[in-house]
Amino acid sequence: MRDFGTAIQSTLLDLRLSQPLWEHRGDPCGLLLDVDEPTGYESEPMQFRPFCSWGVDGVHDGLWIDDIRQPHPPFFVLFSPMDFDQSVRLLASSIEEWLAIAADSSFEDEIHQVAENEAIKLRQELDLPHVTTPDSLDGFSVDE
Repeated sequence: MRDFGTAIQSTLLDLRLSQPLWEHRGDPCGLLLDVDEPTGYESEPMQFRPFCSWGVDGVHDGLWIDDIRQPHPPFFVLFSPMDFDQSVRLLASSIEEWLAIAADSSFEDEIHQVAENEAIKLRQELDLPHVTTPDSLDGFSVDE
């Protein structure tokens, strides 16, 4: 397992401590099992690190890690490799926002759009690049 910086380690600890609030969403995997390996899908961006597996079609929730020593907490991302037109979706910029989303069972509620818009805005304020799939997928970007 990589030696992640404080911001990422703190988020992982918060995820472990809050598991009873989100365990209905899926099973801990990846970072929460101390495994920092890709899921194996070609469309998976290298910045994506899974922590929760939904158990269907490779869908995972994960952290978007721009730099393992980044000073800001990681962003929360949904990776759905079978959704070819939008396999990566920016979900939230904080664990509190992600927990609110995880408590919601649909993707149609306003909470999802508000959290995604806030995450996009924060990434812009931090001068971070767009959350994107690999270049081999025509440069698709979820926050353009």
